[in-house]
Amino acid sequence: MSSSSEWVLYYWPLAGRGEFVRLVFEEAGVPYKEINDVELLSKNFKKIDLPPSEDFSFPCFAPPVIKKGDFVLSQTPVICEYLGKKFGLYPDGGEEEEYHARQFNLTIHDFIADGRLAFHGRNHTESYYTQKEETQTYIDFFVKNRLPKWLRNLEHLLNANYGKHGGKGYAIGTKMTYVDLALLHVLRATESQFPAPWEELKGSFPLCREFKERMSQRPNLAAYFKSDRCRPFEGNSMM
Repeated sequence: MSSSSEWVLYYWPLAGRGEFVRLVFEEAGVPYKEINDVELLSKNFKKIDLPPSEDFSFPCFAPPVIKKGDFVLSQTPVICEYLGKKFGLYPDGGEEEEYHARQFNLTIHDFIADGRLAFHGRNHTESYYTQKEETQTYIDFFVKNRLPKWLRNLEHLLNANYGKHGGKGYAIGTKMTYVDLALLHVLRATESQFPAPWEELKGSFPLCREFKERMSQRPNLAAYFKSDRCRPFEGNSMM
């Protein structure tokens, strides 16, 4: 059982979308407990029309889910924005900057979703390993056509903010936010999943590459990446 003052992250025992959430906790230096109990997660998320249970007081469709006391929240982009605001990792440049941050964050999550689907060309709810040969065509198409477009858009977004604020800094505004952490994760996932294209395209996306290297060296994040808490990428859909 968790205490009412403790942050809890429910997610499967893998990196996946849970990694977006972990990075917010880790950068903020906020302690959290992680529950990876497959039986518990399956009980709460594998049934149709499941009502709130003793574990979750508000309906949540799928993990990751965060919980503190009676409060629960799902949907990865929403969780990261919520925690960012709680932990001081939130834009401070006014309403327009907040919405630009939201746009950037949702673009990142669209990228991850697009990449994941390429590995599930026949059935997006089944394991990649049950359709490995059938989905290779989709993966090849993604690498050739979609991956460069996504990286180009991220490069443009970084360039726009750097140009506005003079120099290489952050994804949004002039301070660290939850968007920087989301961008770091998707770039790390891209390099891990597609090492050859990442290397081939390095000249086209210098800001993204520099950003990934620089953000990875932040003290809390660097320590996390070296720790047992950091789970390796699965290698089967940018997860």
